[in-house]
Amino acid sequence: MVLLAAGASRRMGRPKPFLRRGGLPLLARQLRLADRGLPGLEGRQRVVVTGANRFAVARAAARHGARVCHNPDWRQGMGRSLARGVAALVPGTAVLVLTVDQHLLTAQDLQRLHEAWRRTPWRPAAAVYGPADAPRPGVPAILPAGWRARLLRLSGDRGAAPLLRTAGRRLTRVPLARAAVDADRPEDWPWH
Repeated sequence: MVLLAAGASRRMGRPKPFLRRGGLPLLARQLRLADRGLPGLEGRQRVVVTGANRFAVARAAARHGARVCHNPDWRQGMGRSLARGVAALVPGTAVLVLTVDQHLLTAQDLQRLHEAWRRTPWRPAAAVYGPADAPRPGVPAILPAGWRARLLRLSGDRGAAPLLRTAGRRLTRVPLARAAVDADRPEDWPWH
């Protein structure tokens, strides 16, 4: 699992990994969510990618038993962060990709994604959300081990989205409406 937590949270005005919901900072919530949604995930398989708030995020991730991978190129966007996180994982394993700010996701959402992916583990499985007439794939997503080389070359702000879009019919689509909600601006965050 790669948890992306490298951004500067400029639009939010404060670091998103430390926004609190349900008594937990989002970073801890997302790690717990991954543990509950995919039982058996061991600490060495949980990587948190740091960037702008490197040391604070690293300390928090370590407290929750996750490995930390710093992306010195975090300003280049989510693609570089995902590539760094994938590089920190053992080759030959699929990758669950989560972002720190999708605060409405549930363990059941991740279980549904995982169950769908297990039927065809050589294909990517991704949440789909957005307008009913044109839902788009995004995170959370489980990317197959065979995609490692492609993932290591990622850059830019779109992460794996371009790869998911080009997967076409080879993509296992899992409708997850809650994945469409993330915390980008203060008005997205009613739990001040």
